[in-house]
Amino acid sequence: KEDAPAPKADGKDEAPGVVGELPASAMVMSDTTGSAAAAPGKQRVKAAPSVRALARELGVDLTRIEGSGPGGRITPKDVAAAAKAARDSAPSSPASGDMSPTPASATDEKLSGPRRAMFHSMTASHTEVALCTVMDDADIHDWESPRDFTPRLIRAMVAGVRAEPRLNGTFSAETGVLSMSEDVHMGLAMETPHGLIVATIFNAGKLSLDELRDEVARLKKAGADRTLKPGEVRGYTVTLSNIAGGSSRYATPLMVPPTVGILGSGAAREEVVAVNGEIAIRRVLPLSLTFDHRCVAGADASRFLGAVVADLTLAS
Repeated sequence: KEDAPAPKADGKDEAPGVVGELPASAMVMSDTTGSAAAAPGKQRVKAAPSVRALARELGVDLTRIEGSGPGGRITPKDVAAAAKAARDSAPSSPASGDMSPTPASATDEKLSGPRRAMFHSMTASHTEVALCTVMDDADIHDWESPRDFTPRLIRAMVAGVRAEPRLNGTFSAETGVLSMSEDVHMGLAMETPHGLIVATIFNAGKLSLDELRDEVARLKKAGADRTLKPGEVRGYTVTLSNIAGGSSRYATPLMVPPTVGILGSGAAREEVVAVNGEIAIRRVLPLSLTFDHRCVAGADASRFLGAVVADLTLAS
């Protein structure tokens, strides 16, 4: 089995995901809706939507917190501190009848390592970012090397960056600055026996297909062997993820903040399509591009995805 999974008609490709970490930041709003909002007679809560979501997740009552942010706004650190204080003051063991016993057939797993990192990064992505996804299909029927899957996708994403640089960088909600990188450092989402990780292919736009193939193989082996260096799992500016496992075609992949774009490739399949006015059966590759709509417009994402599709239609 090759390191870079090939498109298959039956869709049995691997499906890596995305992990990482980022402190929370978002536009501040003040309202009285939701479980964490101020009750009648109490002062209005000043907290960002991401902070409210975090409070709901941790079971924290925002009306009982004194915000440390500007103007008394409640920050993620305030919520985390309140949750920790509640845990520290709770009894060491629940009273009889307070909670249902764990079924004898259940298996508990405490998240650690990459899986713990995935929990933090995906929570941040879902609660802090204005996620939006656009989708399209690429005709890959004429590929001379049909199994040269991941290197071709990386090259196509480099073409997408050249067409629309806004997808290749990081965004700070606190400063309102989108930093667009001149170099393409490709985050490659990979599934390993230890969890899901994102390894970085630095300067991907300067590598040939053969060099990309070798680097993908090296990173996959290092990920499986747990020998990736800290510098090899950070610094990426845009991400590629294979979502083809289980015959999946389209998805809404989540990028790791502060990056602003991730492309998910689905399971390739044969479809009846119109080619030059004639009916034909062609192999097509479904693509899903998720972007941060706070700093990337729909037209920007469409330009990026259009360039990706155009590059993938080339024979080689």
